[in-house]
Amino acid sequence: MSELTSQLNVRMNRELKLAGDQALAKAGLSPSTIIRMLWEKLSEPGEHLNPILAALGTQPPTEQTATDQGDRIALVQEGAQLFEKGCLELGISVPVSSPSTWKDVREESIDARLRERGMA
Repeated sequence: MSELTSQLNVRMNRELKLAGDQALAKAGLSPSTIIRMLWEKLSEPGEHLNPILAALGTQPPTEQTATDQGDRIALVQEGAQLFEKGCLELGISVPVSSPSTWKDVREESIDARLRERGMA
């Protein structure tokens, strides 16, 4: 049985490619080999992305801090209060929604996709 493979295509500046190809050739590597090595390292268990990004001179993506999340929640709540105040000032009834469970949201999403495809 043959192994399934995928092809990766990358666009880059021609001079950059030639310079990189020369550096790899000095190390006895091809572009395909170095990409394969990178993907193998990334697929191993453990945290390999951040050290690789650091070696490449870039910062790993940062996780949102609890403070940032709290600030965003406060802004959403403030926006909801402003919306409610505006509705009341205009004499519009304030829409009320009940919290949905994850299961309800999932079911609604599935139903919507089935309707889009004419299957519901």
